[in-house]
Amino acid sequence: MTVQAITLREKRKQAIRQKIHTQACLIIQDTGLNNLTIDRVCQATGITKKTFYNYFPSRHTLLLSLCQSLLLDQNLSLVRHVCQQTTTLEQRLQHFFLRFKERFSHRGTLEKELIRFLLTNFIDHRDEGTDIHQQMLATYAELFHSDHHELAPGLDSQLCAEITVGMLNTITLDWLSDEHCPIEHRLDDLYQFINSSMISRSSVNNPGLTEPPIS
Repeated sequence: MTVQAITLREKRKQAIRQKIHTQACLIIQDTGLNNLTIDRVCQATGITKKTFYNYFPSRHTLLLSLCQSLLLDQNLSLVRHVCQQTTTLEQRLQHFFLRFKERFSHRGTLEKELIRFLLTNFIDHRDEGTDIHQQMLATYAELFHSDHHELAPGLDSQLCAEITVGMLNTITLDWLSDEHCPIEHRLDDLYQFINSSMISRSSVNNPGLTEPPIS
């Protein structure tokens, strides 16, 4: 009985937390991040402020949670998916950039607002920014990890991750500031640069960014 009660309570807590996430996303999508307030979230979710604070100490904490689940965790999931589905680093990077480009093409107001929040958070909250940056580096180091000497001489997965994260941040800033930014072309260029400079020539079969024969 006790175990069942705890399980039900945890499920209810998870449901409320998810509902807060969902309503916050809808508010940001419909009216922008600046119009996201705790009062609006509580009204949309049908909870009191006291209940809200049981889950999130502040609006800022809620936004960090949204960024974690919708941006950082999803990116890590994508990396792990392509690592499981591929056998070579070349194929892994090819598959990753195809999927990453697809995601960018479908990003709207919600994702733009959250990415903008993340980037400004680097400056305003240095400790949090450092933690997020380290998460990003760890994710891309996992993408570049290879036990088969597939990286170009003198490179390791950490250095490749640092270069890639820096370039992606620059491309993302351009995308945020210019609605006509050719994001898919920029990502293609980044892939071609990585493919030509970071992968050992002996392991490259096809330098083009085309659909790999994997699910």
